[in-house]
Amino acid sequence: SILIRKAPYMYGWDIMPRTVSAGLWKDVSVVYKNKNRIEEYCFSIRQCEENSYALIRFKNRIHTNVGNLRRFSMKIEGKCGESEFSYETGCFGVNSLTHVNISNPKLWWPKNYGEANLYRVKITLYLDGNECDSVEYNMGIRAVELVRTSSAGKDGKFEFIVNGKRVFALGTNWVPTDAFPSRHAKYNMRGLELANDIGCNMIRCWGGNAYPDDAFFDYCDKNGIMVWQDFTMGCAKYPQDERFRSLMLKEAEYIVRSLRNHASIVLWSGDNECDSCNGGQITFNGKEYNVFNPNDNVITRAVIPDVIRRLDGTRPYLPSSPYYDEEAFVTQNPSEQHLWGPRDYFKGDYYYKHSVCHFASETGYHGCPSPSTLRKIISEDSLSDRGDSKKCTNRQWLAHATCVEPVPENNYSYRIPLMTRQVERLFGTADEDIVKYALKSQISQAEAMKFFIEHFRAGKWYRTGIIWWNIIDGWAQISDAVVDWYGTKKLAYHYIKCSQTPFCLICDEPDENGVIHLVAANDTRKDVNISYTVTDALTGEKITCGNAMSASDTATVIDGFREEKRYYLISWSGDENGTNHFKGKIGDGVDFDEYTEFMKKTGYYEKLEGFEA
Repeated sequence: SILIRKAPYMYGWDIMPRTVSAGLWKDVSVVYKNKNRIEEYCFSIRQCEENSYALIRFKNRIHTNVGNLRRFSMKIEGKCGESEFSYETGCFGVNSLTHVNISNPKLWWPKNYGEANLYRVKITLYLDGNECDSVEYNMGIRAVELVRTSSAGKDGKFEFIVNGKRVFALGTNWVPTDAFPSRHAKYNMRGLELANDIGCNMIRCWGGNAYPDDAFFDYCDKNGIMVWQDFTMGCAKYPQDERFRSLMLKEAEYIVRSLRNHASIVLWSGDNECDSCNGGQITFNGKEYNVFNPNDNVITRAVIPDVIRRLDGTRPYLPSSPYYDEEAFVTQNPSEQHLWGPRDYFKGDYYYKHSVCHFASETGYHGCPSPSTLRKIISEDSLSDRGDSKKCTNRQWLAHATCVEPVPENNYSYRIPLMTRQVERLFGTADEDIVKYALKSQISQAEAMKFFIEHFRAGKWYRTGIIWWNIIDGWAQISDAVVDWYGTKKLAYHYIKCSQTPFCLICDEPDENGVIHLVAANDTRKDVNISYTVTDALTGEKITCGNAMSASDTATVIDGFREEKRYYLISWSGDENGTNHFKGKIGDGVDFDEYTEFMKKTGYYEKLEGFEA
């Protein structure tokens, strides 16, 4: 699977069945090309400052057999609302660099930080004063950088800076939207619309996937969704020989040329987890073997970055995710991490004692599909035959847990028992009744995802972003996705949408004295004045209330109260309006009937999808 250039997931993954296909999978067309034409075009932002000016460098290459290039001229023009520019120049070679100044430019901003302004640019090529070719594309004026340290800690960092302003990333990992790449374009848009609706301002295109098409990036450009783009390599030690280096060189050149004009792409990343999967050593009988330093990987340390420097040079590059440079290889504590751990209780020691990273680019939690979906993929007589918290033997349940062979010994057979253990940890029992089982699992997932996101938002700016796993399934399966293959939303979808609102009141975890801090998480570029109330959702008892001002782009503690085993309902009004909740002492166990009552009182119960049966 690693010797040829094919999307890694197709050979089987914990999110996809093994579906190794071959042949043409994109549209084929015959295209007429002018004899004298614009062969290549791109732009880069040399300088930009809001309400001041921008300096744009346009790089164009023409194809022609005409010997006297002075017969050619070129016009570059662009428009975004009332902001316009136009520049004409002669052609002194087939390659040209043209610098254009724009006064008071409209900048492209990520979602939550401003408008995703796009200029419609047209480049026209003239021969002897007559138009012979033209191209049009969208241009977002923005500057992006990544400020990071090798290791996490008090003085560590991993933060994206857009137009000179650091941004807090809330996003989802983008995995295949169908098992077959030929159908990705058909299903990509529904996933993008869900990600936008749920409040994501970043999407990480995971390295096990195929590269998305232009329509994907056009959508992200227009909606202010930043894209973290992995090159297609994941969880393997890839060849370092000349043949493979040549393949990756050609691939990287094609991908960078194809995608570099999209404002939404804010990071190139060499691969997914190849550093973390291969770093370190194997110990046997007290001796160390197979020591491999990921910094010796010439593909991600030399081949790809060289292409990016030559053909782009405007975006940061991260050799791997997570990235173990020489320092992190020693400390084993990179500033950006994938937080999976044992996947047991979501508020267990793993997150508190071991998660000191500044940015989580992967993390997630199981959630059972709705009963209506389960009945589409599992026969009625097998629905209750999912096994217990230790083992699952049913071939249908195992197949939809992406087991390549539906037997208990398969690598991914643990996923069904793990889901049962997560339910038992929270509720004490896992019912045979599929409706109750599925709902308990969805509650467990929803509370976990809510906790992950809000824990990171409460830690702003020590924490600078979280990209969870994942928005929607690419086939009918039991997974961490918050929307299943049939488009049915799990409860977690609604909890995440609440937790990712640009302004939200959240409860951080209790301190050593058992006091919960009420935090105003403000990702907007304005100060927000509110009145707030915290009540017991079941009894209506008022716990606390007050008025507060939340400064722009901060997380501020505005109140506190002692944690009890309650369902806290948080509401606020003023410059922003909304509600949220916090389940106190959830680790002590949850009464299912009580939680159901809470959901009915707060309106979440009526949002459940696929539980009618």
